[in-house]
Amino acid sequence: MKPRVIIVEDEGLVAMDLAGRLEDLGYKVEGIAHSGKEALRLAEMTLPEIVVMDIGLPGEIDGLTAARLIKEKFKTEIIILTGYTREKIKSQLDAIEPLGILTKPFDDQDLVRVLKKFNQEPKLKL
Repeated sequence: MKPRVIIVEDEGLVAMDLAGRLEDLGYKVEGIAHSGKEALRLAEMTLPEIVVMDIGLPGEIDGLTAARLIKEKFKTEIIILTGYTREKIKSQLDAIEPLGILTKPFDDQDLVRVLKKFNQEPKLKL
């Protein structure tokens, strides 16, 4: 069974490119959200195993808040997608404990490296 992923990215071309890359790697992209509010609704509908979350989202719910809420409510792994340097956002990520961070622009090797962490972590069966 393919791991289910949602993408939260406000730039349409980036989101579509990422969706294609993930599908090529064997992941099932359940949908794309363009805001934090939309991400929360999509996560509730699809219950993904992974959320790739851009933290620089417009609107009342930013990417960091949406990531934290999704992780808390659905126990979903979060991959942060950002244009910021890791050092600049590190303190904000402590509460989220992301699976990984992809800094834009990223390449396929960066994506595979982060996704390998998901495949190697033991999953608890409740």
